[in-house]
Amino acid sequence: MGRGPAGGTPPTWGQLQTPPHSAAYARPAPPHSYQPDDDELPLFGGALSAKESPLRMRHLMALCAWAAGVTVLGLFVGFWAMLKLMSYGTAGWFEPIIVLTGLSGIALAIASFITADRDKIPWILMGGSTGVLILAIALTAAA
Repeated sequence: MGRGPAGGTPPTWGQLQTPPHSAAYARPAPPHSYQPDDDELPLFGGALSAKESPLRMRHLMALCAWAAGVTVLGLFVGFWAMLKLMSYGTAGWFEPIIVLTGLSGIALAIASFITADRDKIPWILMGGSTGVLILAIALTAAA
């Protein structure tokens, strides 16, 4: 029978579960084990660094609610614009302009979520998206 490290006592459960400390059981170091210091972390882009405040969930929820409101209203304006385009006598400038306003409003809303971890930028972008929606409402009413 196998004996423990002292020679006379059987090995304990912990000794059986722990591999011997030899070079054969050593794990190789990962190829990129370099860890940057706190002052070397990036200030923007990618994951949040230690110098950036974490994203507050209530800010993200407010941004989502604002975007949902703009989306629902934008769907109604898009439907209204589609009805105007299918009717007789719509001006030729209306179709490309309403498509450009819709695409720019969507792009601004997407950009606000991409920059959601910043302080003021997402709110400015959602304000721009709302402004584009107001412009689309005015253009659709005038067409």
